[in-house]
Amino acid sequence: MGVQYLIDSNAVIDYLRSSLPASGMAFMNGVVNDIPKVSIIAKI
Repeated sequence: MGVQYLIDSNAVIDYLRSSLPASGMAFMNGVVNDIPKVSIIAKI
């Protein structure tokens, strides 16, 4: 099994709004194709 990612929900929102820097968008483009896990913790 390859590398797995845990992505914060805020990062997903920024990605969908295209508000990440170019390097972040490029990284996320690759990550979303690898079926990442998304963290949905709202409050600890």
